[in-house]
Amino acid sequence: MEQMDKLRVLLPHWISHNHSHVEEYGKWSAFAREAGEDTVADQIDKAITAVNQASELLEEAFAAAGGKVAEHGHHGHQH
Repeated sequence: MEQMDKLRVLLPHWISHNHSHVEEYGKWSAFAREAGEDTVADQIDKAITAVNQASELLEEAFAAAGGKVAEHGHHGHQH
């Protein structure tokens, strides 16, 4: 697999990974806010915004790289 093809496989993985982190961060932000720790919750919320912005940039990079890699029948490799 060429390096650009590998990158086009990795980018969606990174985006998905970020989304799962954002979901978890949101739960902890809500917990902190319920515990009266508004400053903590606010900082976590800022982190959520930053991760979402990073995901948007990664999505733009993915589109600029050509999007999804065409299937070529090799599924035994690591990503």
